[in-house]
Amino acid sequence: MPVSDKLSGWLFRTFGAYSSKFRTARRNLQVVFPEKDDREISQLSRKTFHSLGRAMSELIHMSTVWEQREQRLEFVADKRSEEWIRCQKPTVFVIAHTGAWQYANFLAAEFDIPTAIIYAPEANPSLEKVFLKLRRAFQTRLVSRDGGLRVLMHELRHGNSVGLAIDTRLDGAEMIPLFGAEAPTNTAPARLALRYKCQVIPVHVERLPACRYRIWVDEPVTPDDVSVPASQQAIEMTHKLNRIFERWITQAPGQWICLKRRWPKDAYARR
Repeated sequence: MPVSDKLSGWLFRTFGAYSSKFRTARRNLQVVFPEKDDREISQLSRKTFHSLGRAMSELIHMSTVWEQREQRLEFVADKRSEEWIRCQKPTVFVIAHTGAWQYANFLAAEFDIPTAIIYAPEANPSLEKVFLKLRRAFQTRLVSRDGGLRVLMHELRHGNSVGLAIDTRLDGAEMIPLFGAEAPTNTAPARLALRYKCQVIPVHVERLPACRYRIWVDEPVTPDDVSVPASQQAIEMTHKLNRIFERWITQAPGQWICLKRRWPKDAYARR
């Protein structure tokens, strides 16, 4: 596994620079780190593609990692989140595409939480079959995002948890700051949690040496003022989630996989 992990990372790092996605990654990183010069941004962009290559290897070896979880995985959970999870209460788990994000799904298997993971279908049918086959090792149920918000509502209404990534652009969504620039951001996790009286819990996965992984379960994200309308509470909670994402990305900037435009075009012009 370490050999394929290094090889995949090297291939993506070497040839990713010739992809149009490389330019998009650079532009996103320029918004995040306006103080860095072109050379530093290019280096970070290469690290982004190296991380993407590692993510592909991690997806392929997911079953092996789970089978070897005693040696490969460790879980560090906030006390309040762990208490909530162990009670088997419905939860909205939130991730960002940073670190070994796909392994966040192991949390559901470790704590025996019935969870539906929302995924984005591939446009290419052949690739879709391959990725679906690999993703079956997630130890969770996969649900296409094509079902929209009603899929998430159905799961929570029936006592199940859901997991989704919200660090990508959602056109028409609320404009909420991310690294100081307004970005259209999905407020669905907060709105669902408020509606179904469950918790929003962020999860991220840190890569450790020798292909080991530490799965961090953050404290629940809650509103400060429950007297205001639910719509305002949801926006406040999403502000908090974006600040959490900023922390994760800043800690490992070369491991944030954002290969599509994240901000409105004028944000790039200003930076």
